[in-house]
Amino acid sequence: MALPHPPPRAHGPPEAWQPTLQAGGAPTQILADGDGAGPETGVGRRVGPGLWELFVVYDPAQALAQQFDLHSEPCVALHDIGSPLSRRWLADLAAAHRLAPQRLVVRSQGWGVALATIHFLELPVAAGAPLRLYSTDVDAETRQRQAIARVLLGASRIGAVLVGDLPGHALAAALQPLHDAIAAGPWRNRELLLMPTRGTGVLARHADAVTEATPVRSRVTATVADAEDALAATVEAWNDLHAPLTGAGVQAPIVTLAVRHKRSGAPAPASPAPLAPASAAFAQAPPAMLPLPLPRAAQAGESVSPLQRYVQRCLEIKGMVSCCIFELDTQRTLAHAGARPGPAALAANGAALCTALAAASRGLGLGAAPPEAAITLVGHYLVLRPLPRQPRLVLHAVIDRSATPLVLALRHLERIDDEPASR
Repeated sequence: MALPHPPPRAHGPPEAWQPTLQAGGAPTQILADGDGAGPETGVGRRVGPGLWELFVVYDPAQALAQQFDLHSEPCVALHDIGSPLSRRWLADLAAAHRLAPQRLVVRSQGWGVALATIHFLELPVAAGAPLRLYSTDVDAETRQRQAIARVLLGASRIGAVLVGDLPGHALAAALQPLHDAIAAGPWRNRELLLMPTRGTGVLARHADAVTEATPVRSRVTATVADAEDALAATVEAWNDLHAPLTGAGVQAPIVTLAVRHKRSGAPAPASPAPLAPASAAFAQAPPAMLPLPLPRAAQAGESVSPLQRYVQRCLEIKGMVSCCIFELDTQRTLAHAGARPGPAALAANGAALCTALAAASRGLGLGAAPPEAAITLVGHYLVLRPLPRQPRLVLHAVIDRSATPLVLALRHLERIDDEPASR
């Protein structure tokens, strides 16, 4: 079969290449291995003003969780339940405080297709890298959006949850997935702020169920009417969580952003106030926060013993999972706070450890003084400490190893020991 002849080409100079047209987004960049990398950059690589990229070869949520494990980035996650406000409030905060909106785009390796876009702000910090405030309202398909939201909440230092105006039965159902995610793990976050956008009454009745039988603490804040209220509660909780550690010369990421005071409406000072004595730090809650709930017996009007107050203060240590005070001679539990392991297990195993340590001390000719020990396990620290002036009463504490360094936890315990209320 005869093939048609192509039309004759006109002789002349070759036709110039047409410029490549860009469909939109950031221009392609060729980066060296070390460009933009480093422990201070956090998750993702900056590719432009307000734009970060993370290339993944498998499930975006799993890859993001791996990145948080690698970088251990301090961050706060702003999550919505019954009120899609977090993204809009981030935009309001960016405009009010002149912060550049940031986006982290998760792309597939090789293809460059955007799988998810995460919106966040960078809050200024007194020393070190900025503190990222993520919104869990992610641009992605439904399953990935929910999975990435769980990763952001679980990897954050504080989970700030905006709770909409829901009736009691609907609120319980809406909070249940959050409880299931915490129980399923992995969940490094130990602080959960529940911030109602309407009255706090209904939420307060359901707050304990969110973190029941888990090492996470939940607090119900005052009602947040707008983005500034939510930011004030979050910043005050963050600074309050880290401020007790700065008195011993330890640098902590204190947020210096000026926020509106919840009660007076005036801006708070841009730099943190001088640290108050430890007794004052634990005696009152931050202005925008409600105090931590006391045990149920105390809420019913019963008095709280000094030992129970002592373990409640111990529970404020970041990463504290469970702690109890027991009599060394009888293994009788006198006070307990936290989740599992329970008081009986802590007392029995704590007494066995103390007995073994005392026997080793006597065998080495070092005397038989009440032992004090800090034991490092794969995922936890075990701390045994005789109480000040009461050596036959011993504190046995279990601390999450990934949440705090052991030296900081021990310093915090020493400060509690020095408080008059603990004697």
